[in-house]
Amino acid sequence: TIMIYPVVPDFRRYPNEQGRDLFVTHMEMGLGGAWMKRMIHSTFMYKLQGRPGWKVIPE
Repeated sequence: TIMIYPVVPDFRRYPNEQGRDLFVTHMEMGLGGAWMKRMIHSTFMYKLQGRPGWKVIPE
């Protein structure tokens, strides 16, 4: 699982050669990556459905 932030490179905000925030962008391998993918999917669906507390979940 690779988490990239922001998805579209923003070279004005992040002036490195990738155009991304290197402290947020990272990679998880193996079983940890599978659990991270599940967590991201679950929180996205929770926010999409507009359940209580959805505003607390960051973009």
